[in-house]
Amino acid sequence: YVQARDPNSGEDGLFAFRFRFEPEEKLLKKCAEFLQTGPTGKMDTIVIPVRVAVPDQVLPVYFDLRVQLTTADLELSRPELDFGECPLSDGVMVRETVTNKSDLPCRIGFLRLPRGISIKPPLGLCSLLPGESRTLEISFQPYSDVDFNFPITLTTSQNRTIKIPCKAKGVRAPLLLSCSNFQLAPCAPDD
Repeated sequence: YVQARDPNSGEDGLFAFRFRFEPEEKLLKKCAEFLQTGPTGKMDTIVIPVRVAVPDQVLPVYFDLRVQLTTADLELSRPELDFGECPLSDGVMVRETVTNKSDLPCRIGFLRLPRGISIKPPLGLCSLLPGESRTLEISFQPYSDVDFNFPITLTTSQNRTIKIPCKAKGVRAPLLLSCSNFQLAPCAPDD
């Protein structure tokens, strides 16, 4: 590459560059000769020696590119949410625990929720530290007396989406009242 000159200071030899790294699982096999034991005690660190030849410099520059790989997995306490029978005038709540299995922090959230679904904290937006678990309260209030089958989508800051299937059955209340005001005759205690 051609070395640049800084336009502000006029200093020679400054060259900024970016390095983008998007590893896949097969990378560990491809880079087997560069694997080392990382701080976690697993063979999950890749150390690649790099040699940069610099014009008008006798000795090249050596450095190591060191990368520790981790998973981007989340663990859900329930792979499917079953709300059961839900009265039309009420809602049913289930708890879902999300655990971050990665060595990196992760932000999660439920975006574009289906009609009738609500989550606490709102939209489930929260941050999870490595190994941290968070329990979310997911409520469903049906809008019709039919069977419901729908997914809700969990999105992470690591560009992962997890579809959680949900099912419920909307039912009409077993007791319907024609008016809201009753006049009852006096009665004895425990009658």
